[in-house]
Amino acid sequence: MEHIASVIIYKDQAYVPIQGLVEEGPFYLCIEPVTPTNLDQWELAQALLASYEFGNPVTEAVDYKEYQKLDPILKASKARSWKQLAKQGASYGIEWLNDKVTVYMSKLDSKGRFVDDLEKQHQFSSDVDMEVIASVILEDYSLRDFGGL
Repeated sequence: MEHIASVIIYKDQAYVPIQGLVEEGPFYLCIEPVTPTNLDQWELAQALLASYEFGNPVTEAVDYKEYQKLDPILKASKARSWKQLAKQGASYGIEWLNDKVTVYMSKLDSKGRFVDDLEKQHQFSSDVDMEVIASVILEDYSLRDFGGL
């Protein structure tokens, strides 16, 4: 795997955190900095490019309860919890491999948590433009129904 990035959209704002590779992983945690952007294709593409260029720094494992207190996405978005984020937003993951780029779209599981919707994932060649990735994310978000929230 070459690089992982994520985008959380909440209350019409996108948040692009750095994904730290946990040294005891292999799994990732959202870490600072988190780049907030408007729901604009160019702005989101620039934030994704910055995340890609920053890379996935190795980070230490942290206690889950401690992490919850310092969660950079909750801090940046001012959401009370991930449950609130999931109810009123969307999550996207981007994975760059040597030969392809995959964009994962979220859906909610039976407990109201973000999970990947494998039926909606998009795959691109490894040289896809960041604006194309941003466009796919924003198009998916625009089609979601949050029940009048």
